Amino acid sequence: MEAAAAEPEREHRLVDVAKLAHELRTPLSAIAVLAEIMRDERLGPLVTGRYRDYAADILACAKQANSVLVSFVEPATERASGALSFTEIDPAVVVAATVSALTPLCSRSGVALRTVVPTGLPRIIADSRCVRQMLDNLIANALKFTPPGGEISVVVSYVAGEPVRIEIADTGDGMSPAELQRARAIEEVPEPLRRRSGGTGFGLPMVRALATASGATLEIDSVAGKGARVTIAFGYDRVVPV
Repeated sequence: MEAAAAEPEREHRLVDVAKLAHELRTPLSAIAVLAEIMRDERLGPLVTGRYRDYAADILACAKQANSVLVSFVEPATERASGALSFTEIDPAVVVAATVSALTPLCSRSGVALRTVVPTGLPRIIADSRCVRQMLDNLIANALKFTPPGGEISVVVSYVAGEPVRIEIADTGDGMSPAELQRARAIEEVPEPLRRRSGGTGFGLPMVRALATASGATLEIDSVAGKGARVTIAFGYDRVVPV
């Protein structure tokens, strides 16, 4: 009975989300167009080269957000049949674009964001939007629990014959054993973390769902007071050796 009663409310929420997504697509498209004009300096040169880089980051973020919103407003049949577009992508390029866009936000919070990306990485078979969304969520989540003066690292690693791993680690609050167990169960984000962050608890479950859809796995490790580490691993069947 409770499940039946909750179904209309769930459908109502989904309709609201779809409406909101539809309304947001117009301003995001406008942001993308304006950022592209600035990046290409169509109305005159930008004195500082970093402004061009920021414009490129704004453009990339707007396109990423718009593509995510499209997935909410497409008919369910289209989402089921074509939600992901698997191609060969360079993990180093996706990581660089994500970190470039989020570095100003981390800097403003007093948190260092660093990367360790070796040369000669293989490509992976994945949906670039999906990988970018996972990284966005994990870095943003790490930032929530990392105080000023802390650090977030994004490390890509690969050993021949093993998965390509993208690891996001922070020096923040970390989780107790009980919280870690619940986070690994991934039904929802641990209640204490939701209360501290004011979040909805969608972050880790969303990343797990995206990882599963991408043929990857999600590993979570943490120690209370010593930060957390989340690793996305793309197995051999998703790796294209160089």
